[in-house]
Amino acid sequence: GRSIRCRGKVKRSPSDLQTTRFLMKLGGLDGSSERYQFVEEARKCMVNVIIKVPASQTVFCDAKGLQESIRIIQTEGAKSPSCLPIARMLIHLLMDQQRVEIIRPLGATSIFTKVLEDCLESNVPLPATSDILKLIFHMTLAFGPLFAIGGKRTPTSDDKEAFERLFPCYQKILNFSGNEFSGMKLSVVNCLANAPFAYGKIAKELSPQLIQFLVYHLDQKQEDPTGELTPILLLLTEMAQHDKGARKILSDVMLPPFSQIDTWDITVEGPENETSLAGRLKELMTHGNIALKHYSQDLIYTLCDEDGDRFSKLCGLGPGAGLLQSKGLMNLFTKLKPKPRVEEVFKLKVQVE
Repeated sequence: GRSIRCRGKVKRSPSDLQTTRFLMKLGGLDGSSERYQFVEEARKCMVNVIIKVPASQTVFCDAKGLQESIRIIQTEGAKSPSCLPIARMLIHLLMDQQRVEIIRPLGATSIFTKVLEDCLESNVPLPATSDILKLIFHMTLAFGPLFAIGGKRTPTSDDKEAFERLFPCYQKILNFSGNEFSGMKLSVVNCLANAPFAYGKIAKELSPQLIQFLVYHLDQKQEDPTGELTPILLLLTEMAQHDKGARKILSDVMLPPFSQIDTWDITVEGPENETSLAGRLKELMTHGNIALKHYSQDLIYTLCDEDGDRFSKLCGLGPGAGLLQSKGLMNLFTKLKPKPRVEEVFKLKVQVE
């Protein structure tokens, strides 16, 4: 066992590839029928090798390690000690979408779905839950807004059926209470973004949980909330842009009534003490992180029914300057008096951005 652990701590040397083959054989990942005493230890060490030695990933895949990993995770199940190390290996391997396409015909999405269901059988999710969610994200990435390599895939009926099975799992996780589930919920948000064909259903059934999750991270007042806020803003923006029903649901929750906004004047900084969720997001519109700034602006603009006048009244010309410029809506600035001051503020904003 100690010898296996030592070989699993490789960094990079000519013997690394020998170590990969050795651990694959010992861990039953090479397709052989032989079963060794330290199989679990070998699989755990294999994770380190896969992460630390990029060349080992090619060796692993060429030796049918992907196929064997899928077989093991299917036959041994969620409660197996091997589920976690196998899942962690696959997370790193499936960052290459070509490898995703190797295991897709094996029914990998359906297998991961079954494992996730088993992970959530009790009120306390099994340790592998977050890792299985990340695998599902990789399997569905080609359907979502983040996929740009070779064009998006069109989900098949089997893909949509898998989503219907996954939806109750997502719902259950988003309903968990406790800070310890924040990372798990973030993984669910990433998976939901990969299901544009179901944005309407997501909005109807999960909007309260998603909004609550957004508010939770806004309340944290982190110095750099990019990693937590960007995925949820991306999901909400995509939902609002691609599904009119979702846009209406989110607008009703996040914005003041249109009838109220339309009576406001356009100002540089927007209305003071505006307590809606949109008012809170206004702070992100001038954030140093481009993603946060982009998605917060795009989300509110979309929820305003892409009405630049309404967007300006709600957010102000200062925070909204970047979006207004990109949309060619500079004429809106003529509505604010005194005109010279507005032009001066606008020029300063453009220079900063």
